[in-house]
Amino acid sequence: MARESDSGIVAALDSSEFQPFHAVELQFHNPSTGVDAPLYLWSGVGSLTHDGNVYIGAGNFLNVGDIEEAAELKATGLTLTLGGLNGDILQKALTHEYSGRTGKVYFGVMGNANWDEVFSGIMDTMEIKDDPSASVITMTLENRLVDLERVNPVRYTVESHRLISSGDTYFSYAASLQDEQVEWGPND
Repeated sequence: MARESDSGIVAALDSSEFQPFHAVELQFHNPSTGVDAPLYLWSGVGSLTHDGNVYIGAGNFLNVGDIEEAAELKATGLTLTLGGLNGDILQKALTHEYSGRTGKVYFGVMGNANWDEVFSGIMDTMEIKDDPSASVITMTLENRLVDLERVNPVRYTVESHRLISSGDTYFSYAASLQDEQVEWGPND
């Protein structure tokens, strides 16, 4: 699917020198306080502010996997790897909820205030390797289309609906209506 990129980014990419970067927004949730605790990272050094959010520079320690763009409608995922972690980020990864929460990846060029969102999905799995030599987090983000591939265990029957709401009789007449003849329109 073709998409439009910011004209400033396209012009910067056409120039002889430019500094591209990725920025990542991960919407963690702190279960002990009940408050969202987003993590903002970018692949440069120092802090970078965009849309009121301060992105922490992770430099070469942030690796954004291949972003696949397909012409057909299919669910593609993305892998993020973050190494050289400080204690705050590692603590957030260990104690905060992430599964099923939103994650976004942006592409930008230094000197241009506009960024292109190149991937948006849900955080799926996270693997943490914490040993004396290094701490590395590998997280997979899945496209929301992956939900369409999952089987829905709920059926439109009385029995299935009772599992959700025991006193509700919403589907109690569904079986008797399936063979019912309903006259529609004028009776001439």
